[in-house]
Amino acid sequence: MYGNGTKTMTYRTLHPFSYLDGLVIISCVAGALAFWPLVQSHRPATVAVFRDDTKIAEYPLSTPRVVTLRGRHGDITLSVRDNGVCVVSADCPRQVCVRAGTIRQNGQQIVCAPNHILIELQASSGNTVDAVTK
Repeated sequence: MYGNGTKTMTYRTLHPFSYLDGLVIISCVAGALAFWPLVQSHRPATVAVFRDDTKIAEYPLSTPRVVTLRGRHGDITLSVRDNGVCVVSADCPRQVCVRAGTIRQNGQQIVCAPNHILIELQASSGNTVDAVTK
C-alpha cells in the first residue's frame, strides 16, 4: 500500500507455451512425418480391369481418361479422374455397376456381373496387407 491507501498490482507475464508443450508438439510432428511414407504406399496408383479372371487393362489414376471396354453382354464405359474410377455407362439390365459411384480407396472394386467385368484399384506397392492374425 501506498501512503494514500491504494494497492499496487503486480502483473505476471503469461507465456502461451512452456518447454514441455514445445517438446510434445515437436514429437507429434516428427511421428506424423515418420508414418507419412507408410500412408502414401497404400494409396491406389492404378485401376486394373479383369474379364473372366484375366487382366484386360490397367490404367494409372494420375491420367484422366474415358475408356470403353467390351464385356460379355455389351460395352462398359469407365471414367478415370480425380484419383478414382467410376462406370459411366454399361450394357447391362440393372445398372448396379453404374450406381456404385466413384471408388477411390485401395482394394475397392466395382463388379458388372452380366459383362463379367471386375474393376479394382491397386496400390503401387505389392504389399496390400489388410490384417494379420495368429
